[in-house]
Amino acid sequence: MIQPGIAPPLLVALTRGQGIGDLEMFNAELDCDWLTSLEAAQYLKVERRTLLDWARQGKVKGFQLSGVTRHVWRFRRSDLDAMLVPSSACSAEGGSK
Repeated sequence: MIQPGIAPPLLVALTRGQGIGDLEMFNAELDCDWLTSLEAAQYLKVERRTLLDWARQGKVKGFQLSGVTRHVWRFRRSDLDAMLVPSSACSAEGGSK
């Protein structure tokens, strides 16, 4: 039975007997910004189709939700931000040339 005022994922965590520290981390994960493919494409200033191609190729981290007739993608803002920052290996290679 779901109690009023408690979100179902939080209730699941409580029924698994997780400690307070685990619940705080769990709540932090729930607070991250999830974007639709259109919102994520606008955030990156690319076409939606380009973003979906990148997601299928593994160039950007996306989460595919299965639908009945099509797949739905969701993207975390933090993953998109991480994609925009060049890795230290790339900058080291670029700096040595």
